[in-house]
Amino acid sequence: MKHLNEFLNLINKKSESKAQQSLMAVALQVREGDMKISDIENESFKLKVKEIVDGEMTNTQLRDFAETKTKDLPEKLEEIKTIQVKRKYREYDSISVGANAPVRHNILGFIAEKGQCTKDELIEFINSKNEESGSKTNANWIKRNSHYIKEFTKDGCVCCKLSKLGERVVKKTNLNENSKVTNTEIEIIQHYTNITSKVISDFIELNNINIDNLINYLQKGKLKDRVDVAMSIAGFAPSKQKQDFIKKFKNS
Repeated sequence: MKHLNEFLNLINKKSESKAQQSLMAVALQVREGDMKISDIENESFKLKVKEIVDGEMTNTQLRDFAETKTKDLPEKLEEIKTIQVKRKYREYDSISVGANAPVRHNILGFIAEKGQCTKDELIEFINSKNEESGSKTNANWIKRNSHYIKEFTKDGCVCCKLSKLGERVVKKTNLNENSKVTNTEIEIIQHYTNITSKVISDFIELNNINIDNLINYLQKGKLKDRVDVAMSIAGFAPSKQKQDFIKKFKNS
């Protein structure tokens, strides 16, 4: 019962944005006969409403979303702002970094491409990027972000290479570029699984999931398939089932 309650807490029962609340409210009106699909002028919005109306959500579930108070809701779901580079393990907390960090991305990418470089080469690269972009990054960036970069001496020169954390950040950032999930895609997956957007986005980013394949599977799958997907995303599927799921939908 404890695990069931934890799973139910991850199921989304309320709208998470004003746009989602509006969509659900219109779908409920159409379901209950207070409005016709043909009354909707925007074709994109009409298709979304029709998909919900023809879907498996009950009127009670639709009403929960439609009646969500919108005062403190954002206009739309926010894009992913962080990338988890290390999961929580026992007493050690998880580590996340900002997803949109072009300076960090360029500097760590330069080191990763070379394998290692002298500190002077790194500073020269930073200065060249400053000229291109008009930014004012200086050598202090290296000191402030020493957790990403490991300095060592070789042949009398101070050299730099990525730390273990730096390597993780580069790897996860590259994966994030390949599997970045949009608000619309989150809403589609949410529609079929009823899992909260944060849980969905974290799972996709962490496991490098092919979003197109997942959405296609949800749209064509049966109710049992969608429940299995929801359980895997929420972390309540058996270990083998979850691993098989990740393997099936992971970007190659």
